[in-house]
Formats: sequence, C-alpha cells, structure tokens
Amino acid sequence: GSLADTVVVSPAAARVGGYRLGLRPGQRVLLEDLLAAILIRSANDAATAAAEHVGEGLPGFITLMNAKAEALGMRHSQFVNPHGLDEPDHFTTARDLALLTRAALDHPEFARLVRMREATVRIWHPGRRSLISRTRVVVTHNKLLGRLEGADGVKTGYTDAAGRCLVASASRGGQRMIAVLLNDPRRWTDATTL
Repeated sequence: GSLADTVVVSPAAARVGGYRLGLRPGQRVLLEDLLAAILIRSANDAATAAAEHVGEGLPGFITLMNAKAEALGMRHSQFVNPHGLDEPDHFTTARDLALLTRAALDHPEFARLVRMREATVRIWHPGRRSLISRTRVVVTHNKLLGRLEGADGVKTGYTDAAGRCLVASASRGGQRMIAVLLNDPRRWTDATTL
C-alpha cells in the first residue's frame, strides 16, 4: 500500500484487544499514521486496519506476511494475525525476529518511525455533514530510546504467553547491533548489557 492511502476502519479492526489507538468503525486514517501507531505504540487495532487494507482482507495479508517471512529466511515462524496477540499456530523465534529486523531497518520510513519516542496521528470521524479531524499523540513503550547511547529502535511486545519481549537496535561507530529478548522480565537491563 501507499503510505498516503486512506484506510476506513472496519468493525473487526475496532474490536481488537490489547494496546489500541481507540479506533471506531467508519473512522478514516492515513496508512502512514496507522504505521506510526503500530510501530510506536503497538496499536493492535491499527495493525488490523492496515492489514485489512493492504491485504484486501486479513487472509490476504496473512498470506503476504508468511510469504515475506519465507523470502527473508524466517524458517521457524508462522503468522496467523497482524498484531502478534496470542493465537494457536502463531509463533516465531529470536533468530527470525533478528532477520526481520535487519531487513526492516533497510527501509528508511520504518527506521525513522522506530526511532521516535512519540508522534501525532490524525483520525477523521464521520460527522453530520462532513468528516471531523482530531489528533492523537502516540508514545512509545521503548525505554531505551533517549536513554541508551545510539539506541535507534525497534519494538516492544507483551502477551501472556510470550511474556515481556523486546527487539532492540543501537548504532555506534558505523555499526548496528540488534538484540532480541523473549520472555525476559529484565528486558531493559539485559538489552542495555547486550
């Protein structure tokens, strides 16, 4: 999809649990703003809305996700949803997440967004006669940003089954280090040490 695409939020996207942007059915959001909410705030409703748009429905997007994972050499991953919430048959490994991260950081827009501590996103609500625009600030969960020298991303995560997870990246002296911590209650300390 083009980042300039306007996405209409479906009822299914609005119902997704976990961390959310608070989207409602019928609202409109630019794909670029959904991506910011996904990468900065882990907004599961934004992930679902974006996936439905890009994949022309969730099944199409899941097919795209798994094909991309295979193309990247992620041999021990299988995805069944776009947000990472616990589901049977949805799994990955630290190595596969490192492969994905290395490839994703080659995309300038991805690299820019995962470095950000906050962003403002715009949501259009249906009004009586026209759309009404409101903004929302999304704030990262990533405690390394701004605190660890060279920290430049990437993504936090938590589910009951996976525990506290972190994919971290730091760049110093022209080199980048990627660390993946899964089910680690000391993820901030351990990532800093790594």
